[in-house]
Amino acid sequence: MAGTAGSDNVVTDGLIFYIDPANTKSYVGGSTSTDSLVGAITGSLINGTSFSSAKHGSWDFDGTDDRLEINDLANIPLANSSFNIWVRPNQGLGEGRAYQWCFTADASYPVMGLAYTPTDELGLATAPGSYDILSGNQGVNRFRLNTTGSTFQTEWTNVCVTKESGGNTGNNHNSKIYVNGVNQDLILVDDTATQDWWLDNLSLTRFNLGGLYRPSFTSAFGDTNIASFSVYNKTLTPTEIKQNYNAMKWKVVEAYNPSYLPGLKLWLDATDLTTINAGSPINNDPVNTWLDKSGDGNHAIMATPVRQALWNSAGYIKFDGIDDLLTNATKVNVTKGTLHFVVDMQSLATYNHIFQDSTGSNGLLFTTTIGSEFTVISNGSELETLSSGILIDTKYLVSVHWDAVDDTIDSYLNGVFVSSTTFSSQPITLGTNGYRIGEWYNGTGDAEMKLYEILESDIEDSPTDLLNTMNYLKAKHNIS
Repeated sequence: MAGTAGSDNVVTDGLIFYIDPANTKSYVGGSTSTDSLVGAITGSLINGTSFSSAKHGSWDFDGTDDRLEINDLANIPLANSSFNIWVRPNQGLGEGRAYQWCFTADASYPVMGLAYTPTDELGLATAPGSYDILSGNQGVNRFRLNTTGSTFQTEWTNVCVTKESGGNTGNNHNSKIYVNGVNQDLILVDDTATQDWWLDNLSLTRFNLGGLYRPSFTSAFGDTNIASFSVYNKTLTPTEIKQNYNAMKWKVVEAYNPSYLPGLKLWLDATDLTTINAGSPINNDPVNTWLDKSGDGNHAIMATPVRQALWNSAGYIKFDGIDDLLTNATKVNVTKGTLHFVVDMQSLATYNHIFQDSTGSNGLLFTTTIGSEFTVISNGSELETLSSGILIDTKYLVSVHWDAVDDTIDSYLNGVFVSSTTFSSQPITLGTNGYRIGEWYNGTGDAEMKLYEILESDIEDSPTDLLNTMNYLKAKHNIS
């Protein structure tokens, strides 16, 4: 089951603990306390652990003594459980294996935690660039599972550790490690366990992010950044683990975002509430202004209250299919371009007009026709069917390259190429500058839809930019 903990599309079924330093409900910059986005467990940042605003935002642990203490987690029975973390280990040459999260007591054992070994180190029974989970009551009665390596320092990584109850030797511990949503080839090493040493069977009293803390014995800390951490009282399925990875990767991973596009002229993003009205909308607020994030000022406007679509806090604008409309009269139409939009149709009536790259009768019109097709139309004549068999209450990413000089259109659905067409009898035409969202130029064909995002460039994006944009939008909006 998907949910909205922290406003991300994370799995909420079984979620009992979730912290996110970029969410002010979980952490306020400059404070030393944390709050779970579910439940009531709190934590304390120790020894000056700082916040980094880079990318999504993360806690920055210095590897000397920084830690985030959440001891109440040690009191939760978790025979079947999952631990999910976004982490960026920064250990340098010679710094060795370090725990990212760890349950302990005051003495040397028991211990249960996730550790990382840098690519330039070969730790005790661990591979360079690997994550491992260790759980045990003492050095001669424990088990450790390893990934095979190749995860580099300073690389943001999603690591999920799962456990099913039962078993007492070998991989009968029923533990798995997933890295970036993929189950890893696991190596069972250092296994002297005679029981199922897991949280329920260990007398653990402490939990820390950022290292191994044992006040009556040697402690060790990791030079690392952590962007989120969550705990489930169930064993997540591979599908659920992949969903959690996709929900956060577009925020955390140091990679592409649409602002890099060289020809970007329009970027409307309903998930960014700062772009809606004055930047502080509430759920079901009528939309009078949808700000353009491209920097070109091509904002979508509707001053008439009865014609204003409604913004939803789930990150979309709902058009009623009757008279809701957003317009712009100034954006310059171009002979070549690339358009992406993410939409969920709420009706399959013939001609739901989604987006028209013109305020006049000409221009490219993206619509639905015959009830179940995405279609692009120019000058009133159908040019290309982008897809067929579309469904209501289903999110789609529609992407198009067009060239009005040689009259070609390339289309993609959900990041997959559909077709390339050259039109000899019906040329692509461009109308008056501007655009309309939700109905045609003459006030007909109103679309009933949830509109999430629109991106438009004034060039045909390169294959790399096109692929990166589609992958970004698919990950962000959880489209498979």
